[in-house]
Amino acid sequence: MRQDLSRISEAQVSISKETPKVAVMEYASASVQNLADGGVSTLSVTIDSDRHA
Repeated sequence: MRQDLSRISEAQVSISKETPKVAVMEYASASVQNLADGGVSTLSVTIDSDRHA
């Protein structure tokens, strides 16, 4: 799982720092779809980054 998180982190940085909340939620929705396809828990990581930004 750590490899997956490090792979996501670059996108996360730009999302949490530059993207409006609405777009962040759109990304979160895409992450839910990614979970359905067997991805890692990108959704919770994304929301976490957004709250701490």
